[in-house]
Amino acid sequence: MVSPPSAPQLGVSKKGGRGKLPRSAGGGDPARVPAWGVALAVAIAVIVCLLLGAAMARGARGRRARARNRTALRGEAEAVRLLEDAGYAVEGRSVAGEGMIRFDGEELRFGVRADLVARCRRGRLHVVEVKTGGIAPDPRHGPTRRQLLEYSLIFGTPHLLLVDMEARRIHEIGFAIGDRLSDP
Repeated sequence: MVSPPSAPQLGVSKKGGRGKLPRSAGGGDPARVPAWGVALAVAIAVIVCLLLGAAMARGARGRRARARNRTALRGEAEAVRLLEDAGYAVEGRSVAGEGMIRFDGEELRFGVRADLVARCRRGRLHVVEVKTGGIAPDPRHGPTRRQLLEYSLIFGTPHLLLVDMEARRIHEIGFAIGDRLSDP
């Protein structure tokens, strides 16, 4: 009986000696990753981490902005009730105004938006700024003071109210123009 020819064994040549193991496609030891492969993997991991971090930061900023907006809207609604209880008639919400500055001879227009416009019992129209934070209602706080001054100039009125929703107080504001202090 004739036995079938045996299949060659891996690593053994037909001549009975030791042959070479098959090489990986990249050459060299199949377990060793080339340096450029490691660098590429690290670069991809860094890019993925940066993109994920940026997306998470955008989400957090968006959540904080939405929370501030909700607080401001609640504050404005409560300010309307506070003003009405004090005898003011609210005539407008989120009232737009337009300002203009001259910059190197060119006129530049910009918009502002006052929280409220309210009329007092004496018939004076007041531009109202509602503040819900801790420091913003302080008239010495630069951004608040500049905002109120801008409203006075753009809306053309010395009659301004600053409503502090933390303290639930209405403050009348007047600015000195030259040596004359306006009467709110």
